[in-house]
Amino acid sequence: MRKFLLSACILLGLSLSLNAQKQVQSSLKKGDILVNGNVAFGIGGFFYGTSADYVLLDHLGGATASLTTGAYAIYNSFIGFSTGAEADYHYQFLNDLDTYAGLQLGYRFGATTQLGSSKSRKLDPSVSKALNKLSEGLNMKTKGGFAYNIHVGARYFFIPQLAATVELGFGNIGLVRARLSYKF
Repeated sequence: MRKFLLSACILLGLSLSLNAQKQVQSSLKKGDILVNGNVAFGIGGFFYGTSADYVLLDHLGGATASLTTGAYAIYNSFIGFSTGAEADYHYQFLNDLDTYAGLQLGYRFGATTQLGSSKSRKLDPSVSKALNKLSEGLNMKTKGGFAYNIHVGARYFFIPQLAATVELGFGNIGLVRARLSYKF
């Protein structure tokens, strides 16, 4: 039994050593285009959108570093519609796992959110009157303006063309984002 365990440990050690010596291959090459479907959550609820990234440069500062640029369009019923440009710096520590940090800048077109009236509900008249007054005060109108997001993310390629992404960001385009990416 000891010989078996010793042999298993040696084989495991050798396989880990050989695996660690393999060079990490970049999943992104210059000229690749990634099309993404996005669902994000942030202040104002859920955001839905699409984006596209173009690999502008590869082999930056190392064999697995690259720079992408692209465009995005996102919609949220509270904030409105946002569109703009983005740029990301990518670095792969492991095969098929693309990590990145970037910035999105754009313009937000305003939306109007109305919470509605309590007239259709069967409530006590004093409660109904108070809710009507409150809902009139909560009719929100947002104006367009500058949209931005600073983010970090990780994209895992299940197959060479298909990947899933998780992203954390700070800005007015969503705080947590999930993407499904297809690479051309």
